[in-house]
Amino acid sequence: MRQNSAQPNVSIEELISKYKTNLNQTPFGGMKEYEYLRMINYYDKTGNYEYAYACNYDGINEFPTSYVIHRRMVNLQLDNFSFSFAEEALEEMVKCFPLNDEIKLLALKLSIGMKRWDEALELIGDLKEDVNLRDDLLSDVYWAQGQVHESKGQMEPKYFCMKEALLLNSDNERALEEIQGAAEVLHNNKDAGRLYHKLLEKDAYNSRLWFNLGHAYAYQKEEESALEAFEYAFVLNERFETAYLEYVELALSLKKYDLAFHTLKKMKVLFTLSNDSLFQLGICHFYRKEYDQAKVLFYSLIKAERGNDEAYYMLGKCYQIELDYNSATYLINKAIQLNTMREDYYAALADINVEEYKFNKANFNYGKAAVTAPENSFYWTKHARFLMKIGNLDRAFEVITLAENSCSGADLMYCKAACLFLMGNRLKALKTLENALIDYYDEHKLFYEISPDNFNDKQVVDMINYYKIQD
Repeated sequence: MRQNSAQPNVSIEELISKYKTNLNQTPFGGMKEYEYLRMINYYDKTGNYEYAYACNYDGINEFPTSYVIHRRMVNLQLDNFSFSFAEEALEEMVKCFPLNDEIKLLALKLSIGMKRWDEALELIGDLKEDVNLRDDLLSDVYWAQGQVHESKGQMEPKYFCMKEALLLNSDNERALEEIQGAAEVLHNNKDAGRLYHKLLEKDAYNSRLWFNLGHAYAYQKEEESALEAFEYAFVLNERFETAYLEYVELALSLKKYDLAFHTLKKMKVLFTLSNDSLFQLGICHFYRKEYDQAKVLFYSLIKAERGNDEAYYMLGKCYQIELDYNSATYLINKAIQLNTMREDYYAALADINVEEYKFNKANFNYGKAAVTAPENSFYWTKHARFLMKIGNLDRAFEVITLAENSCSGADLMYCKAACLFLMGNRLKALKTLENALIDYYDEHKLFYEISPDNFNDKQVVDMINYYKIQD
């Protein structure tokens, strides 16, 4: 933050100490106007609304003619949704100072907060008629107009109001937040991305713009570009915690565990990690094969929250890797008790059953996984492949047929073809394989994965090569 020569570089701790000392003095005094503002901003930013309000109140008492301290009080109440207090503070401000565009804008924000839409529209019209209105103030007017549109369910006009607001002032935090949500609702992320690029040409160090660009890329499935944009956001603003969180979540979804790990370690230095972030750190340790560190984290999460089914599950996975099947089974069953709607829990339990040659239990748990997520072909295919592996081909085909009533997918079609080959129904198997190749040629390696015995089948190889040419 820029400070002029009249504002010595005193730590916030020293300011707070000075403030508390002055509170005990009679008469009260000794604080400067900028010191009050700095303390109000500090308390507000750290979520200590009551302390921010107390400082603001004392600042007004000590500097009753200070426009900026009165304005700070109104904004403090508006930002914390204390609209009745904001109205009182605004009335006091109007008594003390001549009406100007800033005060009108505060009145407009209050009208929006209190959902007095007709009053808001009147103020919007009045402010827009002012040809001398500063761009930053006009930007806020467009933001307010967007809120009126949203109140009427008009998301497209709201989106264009946010665009206008940002073209006038790319630092408008409210507009940056609102346009992101509107773009996602309207599926306008490509257009929003073009806007962010245009704004970044003039405002390249705006971390929130980079953050929004990351979201636009992510929704367009351009994950690598999204990661880069999120990284720019937190490099430019080291305290931008949400940018780190989005980066980590995306990195984990892409199985970039090292990237996520190093980012979480950096976050641990800067912030107090939430339980969700600690869980993500545990996931990173797990996939980095650092099982002892992972177990420590998952145990700590269970201790903090006994109902944390995901921590029980991942702790069980750690013991499974270490071949401690009794502990793994106990922990994953505990996860299932806490959350019966997680198909991956049943599948993990079935995998342990297979490793222990408990095929009846495996059959049951693979079946539970499939019916828990009937729309997901992965778990039906997993169940069928297990049955094929142990030679129960008729039951495997029943599972595939049942699955086709709920879902479809490359894995299911190739699995059906492989099952038919194993059952000796070659003509039907070839026809099923052909249909799979027509719909899902790019995933044909799944067939060889499920049925490696067909790797040297000339008719199968010729068919796959034929559709490679057609593709």
